[in-house]
Order: sequence, then structure tokens, then C-alpha cells
Amino acid sequence: KLHFAEVFQKKGGFDVVMGNPPWEKFKPLDPEFFSNYYEDYRELSKEKQKSKREELLKKPAIQANYAEYLKKYEDEAEVFKKHYKLQGSGDLNLYKLFLERAYQLASGNVTFLIPGQITVDQGGKDLREEFIKQKVLYKIIGLNNQKGIFVNIDNNQKFVILFLTKKQKNKQVGVYGWIPEFDSFKNEKLILVENE
Repeated sequence: KLHFAEVFQKKGGFDVVMGNPPWEKFKPLDPEFFSNYYEDYRELSKEKQKSKREELLKKPAIQANYAEYLKKYEDEAEVFKKHYKLQGSGDLNLYKLFLERAYQLASGNVTFLIPGQITVDQGGKDLREEFIKQKVLYKIIGLNNQKGIFVNIDNNQKFVILFLTKKQKNKQVGVYGWIPEFDSFKNEKLILVENE
């Protein structure tokens, strides 16, 4: 808000915020940490990773660094939880943090490509409830990756393009089902659901 003070003073936020945020959970990852001490750690089987981890943690310097690494994530998670109230329970997920931040910064439209879990998982409940309560949700396009819309991503993965607007209250939400390719929009019917 400091860097774009004029935008917030005149308009209350950005007209449009769009994104495809990172989809990983915000938590410490052993492969990330222990690869610094054993280069091939990531290539080991789970069982061998556990054994190598135990071996490395016998060294006091590595043990101290690991404790510091875990504490860093714990401290940052606490900061996120203070500033982002719609994250629900469980692990923090970066896409939900980015979505909530976009919602905070927007005075107009927010459009995000995010995992389909936002529509059903317990961790996304607070965001969903906020969007429905404030009547800002106006369209969800559900995509599946069966036809490889996204390369190098599992074909069972589901995605949504989520559309929000703060410009008007929406009594209905347009929903497209889990379609396998963008051309399918021509053949799929839009379902209107009451935004209650």
C-alpha cells in the first residue's frame, strides 16, 4: 500500500488483480534442508532419507541449523496468521495466502488460477464463506488436466479459474463443470447457483 499509495487513496485498491500463485504448502521440507548437507538426499528412497536425516542430525551444528530452520517457518507462519484471517485450519498453503492478499488489494476484479481443492477442502472454507457472504464470487470455471492442458502436471489434477468482483453484489455464481480443454466452453452449459 505504501508503494501504490495513490491507487489506494483514489480507488481503494487495484482495479484488477490476476494470478497463478505457487501451489505448495508453506512448511519446512526435509529434502530442501538436508540437501545442503548431503547433495543426493532428494534422490534417496523415503526409508534412506529417514536414515540419512538421523545420521546428519547427530552432528550438533546441523542439529542447531535444523532447529533454526524449523523455527523460521514457525515464526513466519505466525506472522501470516496475524495478517491473513481467512486461511482456515491445517497447513498454510501459498495459493490461499496469495488469493487472500489479492482480495485485500483489489477494489475491482480478482481472477486466479488455483487448485480445485479450494471448492471443497476444509482449509478453503473461510475464503469460500467470505466470498459468498460478501457476494463477490461470480464465476468458477472448473478444469481437469485429462487432456494435458498443463504439461508436467498430473492428469488427475483439477484446477479452477476463480472470478471475484467488488464492483457489484452477485446474487448468482456461474459454474462450469470439470472440463478437459478450453474448447469445451462452447459445448458446456453454464450453471447458475444462488450466491447464498
